[in-house]
Amino acid sequence: MAGHFKGLACLSVFITTALTASSYGLDDQASPYYRAVECPQEYIQLPFIECGQLFQPHKGNNLSPLPVWIFRAVGIKATNQPKAEPLVMITGGPGAGFNLENSYSRDIWLNIWRESTRTVPRDAILLGQRGTEDDGAEIFECHEAGDNHQSLGAALIKEDARPVAREEKIRKIKKCLARFGQLNIDKSLYTTKSMAQDLRDLRLALNINKWALYGVSFGARLAVATMRADPNAISAMILDSPDVAGAETDGYYAQNFMRALKAVEIYCHKKRDCRARVKNFHGRVKQISDDLAANPPTVRVHDIEEDREYWVTVTPNLFQASIFSSLYIRELTAILPEILASRPGRKRNEFLGNLLTNTIVNSSGVNSLTHRLVRCHDLPWHVLKPRLDIQFKQYPEISHFISWESSLTKEFCTRLYPPKEFSHLTTATTAGIPASIPTLVLNGAFDPIIPPSAGAELVRKAGMAYHIIYPATGHGLAATLPCSRADIDRFLTEPSRFNGKTRCRKREQQLKFWWSLKFAG
Repeated sequence: MAGHFKGLACLSVFITTALTASSYGLDDQASPYYRAVECPQEYIQLPFIECGQLFQPHKGNNLSPLPVWIFRAVGIKATNQPKAEPLVMITGGPGAGFNLENSYSRDIWLNIWRESTRTVPRDAILLGQRGTEDDGAEIFECHEAGDNHQSLGAALIKEDARPVAREEKIRKIKKCLARFGQLNIDKSLYTTKSMAQDLRDLRLALNINKWALYGVSFGARLAVATMRADPNAISAMILDSPDVAGAETDGYYAQNFMRALKAVEIYCHKKRDCRARVKNFHGRVKQISDDLAANPPTVRVHDIEEDREYWVTVTPNLFQASIFSSLYIRELTAILPEILASRPGRKRNEFLGNLLTNTIVNSSGVNSLTHRLVRCHDLPWHVLKPRLDIQFKQYPEISHFISWESSLTKEFCTRLYPPKEFSHLTTATTAGIPASIPTLVLNGAFDPIIPPSAGAELVRKAGMAYHIIYPATGHGLAATLPCSRADIDRFLTEPSRFNGKTRCRKREQQLKFWWSLKFAG
């Protein structure tokens, strides 16, 4: 599924630090244990961060340790209150790693931690996912296919900056999977269930009795799986844009995309200037896609990481994937009406270059094989294919987007999990959350992959749950809508007295569309 942007693709796990580092471990041959290590030089100005590693000898002697980062609630805010249970923050993906060397990424998660625990201080832990760059697992990056990022339909190969034909892309994927198949990887380690066991092992290694969980996107799926594997250890859960396996919307990528785009259109039409410029968002996506198919322009884009510009030909599928990705972030959603209102020519090409620069070109990385291993296990191809077929017929305006994703997913899933293995796979279900675990579910009305109805489904099956829908926001509320962190803080402080309503001011939730676009990098 489409990925987060730089600074958003982070998996955080927060932990108590009342114990000393030397007392954390259960350092024997059978039990998981923790060891503190020297932090990278980049953390020298952040003395409250402790770095460590989680060892899991029971999973195999050759298994590399998982990295751990501990944020200590010491000297952050003067308070007489004792620290509460630690907060575990779990990112999406799957396959996304932390990028704490990147100050922008680090600041996002530090701010989420500080502002979500402002009233009652809590420590925090970040646990790297197995099979990500945090784990040092470069073998899970599909370099051959140029598929080391997550945006649906992204076809950009930066080496030559040209659109890639589907047949060529599939040929490269086959080459990548052939290499991967020779490594004899234990695929059972790269599932939602196994990742939940990693979190349980971390809790045991750190001698923690209870902690709270915050999960965003796939991280919410992992939080729920962790709750089921270790229910007595969970004091509360926050599920932000929850991508939970077994939900009615799971796999309905195009349907969720079109619903989110319609929500933006409805919001736009409440404003006179926007309503006058763009009448039909779906229709404009189709019209621009047809224009690009007949006469694909070459536009200039800027690679922020490499700090260079280059030219790329904009295909319909690349355009549709960029529109999809832009719905994640409020600042990018704000530019959509002007792009959709544009006509062929220099100005539209400038808009498209800006759109690609801020979505596909600079989307954050995931280790693609880790991502596909987990996704294909949770939603096998034989279950997903009928859903994609239905959407292909229902939404011809984004047929390029659906067709591209369908062909790539089929190639990955049928090779990572051949048909003979399908009988061993079962999709997870959204079983209820017990009343003993207070739960807060957050959704954005403009989210292109997780509709608010998925959150409502979770709440219906929970014993004590609250649901907040933010009207003009996309995916990952705590990262993209700062005032939502205050709602998390109120919930964590006293769940039993939380009223289920946001305290975000109206102006904080409003989205102002941008006209005469000047937005890049």
